[in-house]
Amino acid sequence: MKALKFLWTRHRIALIVSVAALCVAGVFAFNFVAEIVYFNDPAHRQQALEPWMTLRYVSLSWKIPPEFLEEALNVTRDGQRGPLRISDILVASGESLEDLQSKVAVARAAFEELRDARRD
Repeated sequence: MKALKFLWTRHRIALIVSVAALCVAGVFAFNFVAEIVYFNDPAHRQQALEPWMTLRYVSLSWKIPPEFLEEALNVTRDGQRGPLRISDILVASGESLEDLQSKVAVARAAFEELRDARRD
């Protein structure tokens, strides 16, 4: 307790900055752990596509790198900021949800083959 009182009286700014940095690090650590727990649940692996899903979500659910998935779905960002949703891709491409689902499955198989070939 003496050390905290000393820091508060002598080094208040450094203490505040340190506590704020620890809080920010804690938020990032919590998000990291929550994402690991969520996507290790078998119910969240290789989920069927829904319009609300983002490409990042699909990438994590299907364990495909986002760049590989974007290439497989023929997606270009064209300066779009923020998350790219499946509904955005459906509107831009005019494809059905089932077509995108099959493309994701093919991309997953292609990625696994590529990964296995690199291991050998």
